[in-house]
Amino acid sequence: MRQRILAFSVALLAAGLWTGTSIHAASRYHLVVVHPASNAGQGVVTVDRGALHPYTDRSGPADCSKGVCGATYAAGARVTLTATPAAGSTFTGWGGECSGATPTCVVRMSRSRDVMAYFGK
Repeated sequence: MRQRILAFSVALLAAGLWTGTSIHAASRYHLVVVHPASNAGQGVVTVDRGALHPYTDRSGPADCSKGVCGATYAAGARVTLTATPAAGSTFTGWGGECSGATPTCVVRMSRSRDVMAYFGK
């Protein structure tokens, strides 16, 4: 019985290889940064690789200071996000793929990532 299962498994593997079907990892992933509507304060999130762009409103801020913004990066890239509160506001922490209250967060783009930035007064 073991030999039949092994032979069947090898046959399935060979059939998959013979058809030329291959599995490729994505070469680019999306980083999405969200400023939740519940934020009492304001601030800006920047990245060390290029710039974040607004997703929802093309006339919105190009500095990722509200709403949803993001960028696309090569697979394996390490991206450092930095949260800077506006005058009179404080950075209260990260959510999603980042955590803690340190104003910087590093994500490795091994898949698409969603990050939330929280600002208070």
